[in-house]
Amino acid sequence: MEVFVRLLSITLVLMALLQTTVLQNLSLNVEEDIKMANDNFLVKCTLSNTTERNVQLKWYNPNNDLIVESKFPSISIRNDGLSSKLILKELKTSDAGVYACRAEVNGKKLEANTILKIYRPLGFSSCKAEQQPIIYTDARIRCTATGDPAPKIQWRHKSKKIITAGRYEVQADGLVIKNITKDDNGEYILEAEIVTKSSYDEKSILVKVVVPPKISKPPEVSKPVEGSELSLSCKATGDPNPRYMWFKNNQELTDPRFEIDSIGGKLKVSNVKKSDGGKYKCMAINVGGNDTATAQVTILVPPTVEIPQTKDGKEGESITLVCKGKGVPVPSLTWQRSNDAPFPIGEKSNGVLVEETKNQPEKELTLTIASLTAEHADNYTCIGDNEAGNDAKRTYLRVEYKPVFINTPKIAYNWMGNKANITCTAKSYPKAIISWKRGKNDIGDSDTYKIFKIEGQEQMTSLLQVKVTPSNEKSVFTDYKCIALSIRDESEITIILKKAVVPKRPSKVNVLDPTPTTITLVINPPESDGGIPVTQYHITQVASGSETKTEKDIPVTEPSKPQTVILEYLTPNTKYQLKVFAGNRVGLSTTSVDLSSETPNIRAPFDVIITSNRYGTSPQSYRVTWDEPRTGGADIVSYSIQYRMVHITEKEPWAVDNSKENGDYMTRTVEGKTSALLTNLKADTHYEVQVVAVNKVGGSAPRPVIIVTKKHSPDSIEESVENKEVPITAASTGISSGGVAGLIIALILIILIILDLICYFKFEKGVTMFLVSTCKKGSSAKDKSTDVEAGASQETTLLTDKQQKEEVEQAGEENKEAATEEGVTDEKKPLKNEDTDDDLKKDQTDKINTEDTKCEDIMSKES
Repeated sequence: MEVFVRLLSITLVLMALLQTTVLQNLSLNVEEDIKMANDNFLVKCTLSNTTERNVQLKWYNPNNDLIVESKFPSISIRNDGLSSKLILKELKTSDAGVYACRAEVNGKKLEANTILKIYRPLGFSSCKAEQQPIIYTDARIRCTATGDPAPKIQWRHKSKKIITAGRYEVQADGLVIKNITKDDNGEYILEAEIVTKSSYDEKSILVKVVVPPKISKPPEVSKPVEGSELSLSCKATGDPNPRYMWFKNNQELTDPRFEIDSIGGKLKVSNVKKSDGGKYKCMAINVGGNDTATAQVTILVPPTVEIPQTKDGKEGESITLVCKGKGVPVPSLTWQRSNDAPFPIGEKSNGVLVEETKNQPEKELTLTIASLTAEHADNYTCIGDNEAGNDAKRTYLRVEYKPVFINTPKIAYNWMGNKANITCTAKSYPKAIISWKRGKNDIGDSDTYKIFKIEGQEQMTSLLQVKVTPSNEKSVFTDYKCIALSIRDESEITIILKKAVVPKRPSKVNVLDPTPTTITLVINPPESDGGIPVTQYHITQVASGSETKTEKDIPVTEPSKPQTVILEYLTPNTKYQLKVFAGNRVGLSTTSVDLSSETPNIRAPFDVIITSNRYGTSPQSYRVTWDEPRTGGADIVSYSIQYRMVHITEKEPWAVDNSKENGDYMTRTVEGKTSALLTNLKADTHYEVQVVAVNKVGGSAPRPVIIVTKKHSPDSIEESVENKEVPITAASTGISSGGVAGLIIALILIILIILDLICYFKFEKGVTMFLVSTCKKGSSAKDKSTDVEAGASQETTLLTDKQQKEEVEQAGEENKEAATEEGVTDEKKPLKNEDTDDDLKKDQTDKINTEDTKCEDIMSKES
């Protein structure tokens, strides 16, 4: 029994030990798990079949490192007695592996493991939606397909598959395109797939090839004037369009005075200062880079000149005038006297030396006169000139010098009963005081002498007026001294007063081309004028057989030159005895030039010269004009205009071709005028025209010329003028042909209405019934109706206002001429003159005497 008990006890102990060994264990809730990247993972470790209560559970990572929670922020461990939870947050592919839970119980080491696998889904990284590679480079279109397992990729461009070869190379981080150009622009698609995961995705990238900026139009060198506006512009090519920045001396312009157009590339500065000058740089920028261009800007400053306002010096001394000039650029300087040419620099000219003594930063020019004289006193001007403009300053150089006499004649003339001035002018600085002496005696105001003075800038003029009387005649004609006194010195001059006498007779008198009523004399000045200028020629004339003497005083216009005198209103065919005297203010010459001349008899007028242009301005008319000829001694009573149509030789000068049949002369006569209008001519036709002047003796010799009328053109409307009164037509009232037709139609309708009413009241029939019944009776109503229609449809002549006026006046003139020939006059119908106002004014100055100067030019009928 005892043995049994022992065996039972041993058995129970062994069973307890066996139970302990088998039941104590670590278990995990998951032996293997697959998670997606960025997910969270939790695994629980539990100790079972143990009575121990102080067991510590520990976790180890795939690297068999003890996981300490404080060292791994993304890992959390939560213990709860005999269990522990391991939490991994935001899983990464590096987190994959075997995780172990370990514990030691009663000296026994326990361990449980779990396998964590990380799965990465299909995705893309570093894929910017729009990429801008630079042209002509090996460009990389960046985009990476990600996933686990690694996805299979394919690139497409404009829906076409890109074959990796030549210019294209696929790399892990994107697609490389060698020497990329604008043709490579467009949409690129990266296709990615993981077949084992049945995953597919694609990414679109827009590629815009960038062209870096290139300055195509750099800013130009500019030289604005201070105070004006500076404007610079810069142009560059590039894609995308570049923007612009401006720098001055490598400093970006931020001052609000500088207006910058960052899109247009313009820079503007108003009211520029000298400090605004410098080196300006334009920078064109886009995502592909930048380009720059520079321009030098120089602010021009107009010159300013400084010189002394006045400068005083003394005769014989040296003096220097200094001129200073400032400006940008440094101005050039010149000295000049009054309006003379500038003095040469570095050369002595007329005692004046001009030298440049300073050049930077301002210029200095000196004018030196070694020995001053009175002639050096004048205005001196310094002129500064540069690109920005010019400046001039004037100074007056005053020189103290003794008096010198100017404009002072050494001989003066006077005569009995006359007052004459002896003039003395002295120039000096300061101005002189003038006094007069006769012999040793001073002269003051008296009955014989009066002194007057006239002051100038640096001169004094004294006038000694001498009155000659019988009592002083023998004493006043003598020497006089003019004395000029200044603070520096005294000067004097002797002036002789001589007695003026009458001039000698003219040295020569010639007779030129006498006419029946005139004698022309050419009088030459006398050899001596008696001391004072000749003022007149006195001429006496006596006709042969007459005792009447005619005298004339002719004023002298230029005493030193021959003078032409015309004696008029003489008698034809008469001999005249002439005497010609010369005279001055003292009197006439004591002798004369005697000569005789005979006027010729009256003759026909001299030839008439036609002055009108030989090319006419009208197709059917021509106005001929001429100069009034010499009359031949008798008044011209009329002009006879003769013209005919001719054939001419082909080459100029035009000449009548007598081998062909030419027209007969037609004649027109005018009185008191030197023009006439020839009408009824043919267009583009040559005419021979001549004008004959007629006086009581006869007519002048003809001098024919050939003229041509203008070619006919659609714009010219000319109607021939018949020898009858021209009716006033619709054209003369300004009514158009359509208006005239409308008026005629309206008039016919009114007449028909009136006739209808008359017929109705008188015959109790309308116009139609009346005409029918009348026709049956053979009445003349039809003829009357026909006459009315014929009269209404009569053609109306259209004339312009000017043509109608000319034709009416022409017809009136010819009617008057016809009436005159028949001995009938009509004073109630005066004729108008067709000439212009200029012609009328010319007629008023004509010397031709006619009874009717208002008579119109008329064309006589062909004789």
